[in-house]
Amino acid sequence: MHYNICRFLAFVILKIVFRLKIRGRENIPKQGAVIIASNHVSNLDPVVLGAVCLRKLAFMAKEELFKGFLGYLLPRLNVFSVRRNTADLSAVKKSLDVLRNGGALLIFPQGSRRPDLKKEDFQKGVGFLAKQTRAEVIPVFVRGTNEAMPIGSKKIKAVPLSAYFGRPLRFKRGDTEQGFTVKIFQEINKLSLTKN
Repeated sequence: MHYNICRFLAFVILKIVFRLKIRGRENIPKQGAVIIASNHVSNLDPVVLGAVCLRKLAFMAKEELFKGFLGYLLPRLNVFSVRRNTADLSAVKKSLDVLRNGGALLIFPQGSRRPDLKKEDFQKGVGFLAKQTRAEVIPVFVRGTNEAMPIGSKKIKAVPLSAYFGRPLRFKRGDTEQGFTVKIFQEINKLSLTKN
């Protein structure tokens, strides 16, 4: 219930205040395991993607956020914790469980917020999950969140936002985890060239 209420409220605010535009959302399969793989430039990115995806997303957030009120709210919004800069096996297991149960998982392959799209920042964890579960991967580019809430800022500006969803990618025989991750980067990079 928490998830649906928050998603509805976030969507209304994003459409009215930020004039949110959505392209390609129909590429998200209505059922079955799927990974939503997006660029990551702002703390607003998971809010935008959670609001625009019609399926309930599971996603990870740094464990430092799970304190006080957020510690109560985040698990109810399908968010689970991850220890950054370590091989957090519990977060990997949770991700695999979500996908093996036919769920939808949001991943930021860059790992943390990055101002630019660079191939070398893309981590092969997304390739590993796609290989292990054969989940479809939907590349996504979110635009405008870096202006609305830049890295290091606690204030939010009302600027236009956009979310572009690409066509599904599948891990195929002959792919490597790193090679598949590069394909995801390339598709997100193509989407970044999309004009409003």
